[in-house]
Amino acid sequence: PQMITTFEQASTVLRPLLGNGAFVVFSLGIIGTGLLAIPVLAGSIGYMLSEIFGWVEGMNKTWREAKNFYIVMVASAVSGVVMVLLGVNPVTALIYTAVFYSIITPPIVYVIMDIANNRKIMGEKTNGPLANIFGWLTFFFSLLVAAASVYFLFF
Repeated sequence: PQMITTFEQASTVLRPLLGNGAFVVFSLGIIGTGLLAIPVLAGSIGYMLSEIFGWVEGMNKTWREAKNFYIVMVASAVSGVVMVLLGVNPVTALIYTAVFYSIITPPIVYVIMDIANNRKIMGEKTNGPLANIFGWLTFFFSLLVAAASVYFLFF
């Protein structure tokens, strides 16, 4: 199968439904998603690193109160601009990001399931049978998706 490398190629999926307007609709969807995702992702990274390093965090804090938090947010947004200036193909970057996420998901789900079933950590609030069934099904399904992602991308 041919690798999709442009938004125009990706928009062809919508062509049977939208005809010649597929590229415009797809482009508007990507732009809208980006406008929503950029602040959410930058904020998520800011909150994550603040939690890890014990920094003051929060959008309700001033620059002086949460300087590291805001620096991370700005650096995240700037790194996206740098990628564009360096000519990184956004579709290829999205594909590699999706593959990366598919690879890291199984270990994360495994750790969550391990913690959720550990009485030393969770006490009496450990997973019940139904949560375990769905949790372990999620783990094995994510493992299959990760293997398929790697296989189809590299082989």
